[in-house]
Amino acid sequence: MSSLSSNSSTLSKQGGRPKGTTIESTHDLQTRTIEANNFAAEEFERAQLQRRQDGKKQVSKGVYNEIINETSARFNLPDTIVLSKEIAQT
Repeated sequence: MSSLSSNSSTLSKQGGRPKGTTIESTHDLQTRTIEANNFAAEEFERAQLQRRQDGKKQVSKGVYNEIINETSARFNLPDTIVLSKEIAQT
């Protein structure tokens, strides 16, 4: 009977996430978000330069949203993280 009680107390202490994985996951998400913002800003700049070289003043409608969607997918960002055009255009 004593082996059952010591065994059950050992089992109850196991489980959950390993120590530090939540912090690591949060840091990874922050890093990916910053990198995604930087990447989107570079893509916006390239799109603007290309339009200027073509003799146009503005980028076509929908290009910004397309870049944001592609960037979110590329950096594997969850739907809760939203990249805004304002941040990337600065």
